[in-house]
Amino acid sequence: RIIAISQMQPTDARKSFPCFDEPAFKATFKIFLWHKDPNYALSNMPFVITEERYGGWKRTEFEPTLRMSTYLLAFVVSEFGYEQSFTSGTPPTRIYARPEQVLNHNVEYAKNITPVILDYYESYFGVDYPLPKSDQIAVPDFALGGMENWGLVMYRETALLFDAAINSAYSKQRVARVIAHELSHQWFGDLITPLWWDELWLNEGFATFIEYIGTDYVEPGFRMMDQFVLYDLHDALTVDALTTSRPIIAENVTTPDDINALFDDISYSKGGCFIRMISEFAGEEAFKLGLKVCHLISSYYTINTACSYGSIDCIEHAQTLFHTWMADPSNNTISPNLRDAVYCQAVANGGSDEWDFIWGRYQTEGDSHEKSALQSALACTKQLWIIQRYLEYTLDSTLVRNQDAYSVYVGLCGNDYARDLTWDFLRREWDYIYEVYGSGFFRINSIIEGCTSRFSTEFELKELETFKESRSDQLGTGARSVDQALELTKTNIQWRTDYEDTVFSWLN
Repeated sequence: RIIAISQMQPTDARKSFPCFDEPAFKATFKIFLWHKDPNYALSNMPFVITEERYGGWKRTEFEPTLRMSTYLLAFVVSEFGYEQSFTSGTPPTRIYARPEQVLNHNVEYAKNITPVILDYYESYFGVDYPLPKSDQIAVPDFALGGMENWGLVMYRETALLFDAAINSAYSKQRVARVIAHELSHQWFGDLITPLWWDELWLNEGFATFIEYIGTDYVEPGFRMMDQFVLYDLHDALTVDALTTSRPIIAENVTTPDDINALFDDISYSKGGCFIRMISEFAGEEAFKLGLKVCHLISSYYTINTACSYGSIDCIEHAQTLFHTWMADPSNNTISPNLRDAVYCQAVANGGSDEWDFIWGRYQTEGDSHEKSALQSALACTKQLWIIQRYLEYTLDSTLVRNQDAYSVYVGLCGNDYARDLTWDFLRREWDYIYEVYGSGFFRINSIIEGCTSRFSTEFELKELETFKESRSDQLGTGARSVDQALELTKTNIQWRTDYEDTVFSWLN
């Protein structure tokens, strides 16, 4: 008998298919796997259809994944058996193993506790389990204890299977702990993912601490919370006392070897101690509330990113929320965590009605945080005449306060549709800007950097040189920023000369 499995973490997805194999580059994936009887295929999502192909081959197609990091993709081809369980809340749970292990009922313990832990985590985190299935598989030859592939978690057999007739209580506890650890990753690590491996401790430290909470819920007799000090706190102190220890946020992580070296007691045990300390200091209810807020913030970044990449569903959803508010201005039901994204997308994909509505709210809003969100949204417009009008408003302190004009310029400089207009406006009105803010206006640096950071042509370089020459006595604290902009523009021009054709050729 054969089994084919994948192990992508941390940097091996690139060996399976071409990809930007870094955790920050999330995408959706559609998986097709070819196999022959008696084997069948598994992946992160439920299968759609298995079709007969030539030469005895079959092809199984799976539902598209949610947005996820490449290292969490997984596939299995095997003839394993499984047991299935359900609860009222979570999706179906299957435990896969060698057929003889299923026949001997060694998957029963995992089958019984998995849906209970998932239900408990949904309540504890305040966030539903994000996928339509939860599969776990015991692999006879697996280097890790467990791997949190989203929707298809893999384990070595000793970490998932349990035979009450011959296995010890410690073995049972280990199975419960590893399952609780990997299932916590389905939220923290899979749904929410650090941008780079230097913060691996957030993933593994969180799962290390939460595994005690999850295990304690399904097996209170183990008294797991009392065991944290015995295992992880002592391990963390022992390793961290060495002169060869490292910071918990790793430094100079650039190669696969650097990344692999981070899967150590500092990330797991010391990381778990940090999370436990936060929980103890804040109190359980505040800690749980913080976890929910963390997921809400993550949903904001998901929405903002999806809209910025042109997702029609995302843009239409943002517009629906915004227009509901426009129809009833006294009743803003948009979540505070989503307002920045919704406001911006509604203005960017709308016209004067949407912009004027936000402008009216900006003029009357009393809360400083909400006023800032409204001001940021005004800079999202793609309408050139509205951009020009907004810039003119900054010359009238009764419309835009002097202290806020800086944010307007920086916001517009970050808008591809407004950057050139803003740069032209700033150069034209520099006498006024310098008169109002003076040479001590330190935020001039940010305005110059924001409007020039993407300069990459000889024409733009000439504009910068002319600006420096003509305004040399009116740059003040911005003088260094202009010099840096000149240097960066020259670097960008050289980069385009060296690589632009190659990149365009590759993209085509």
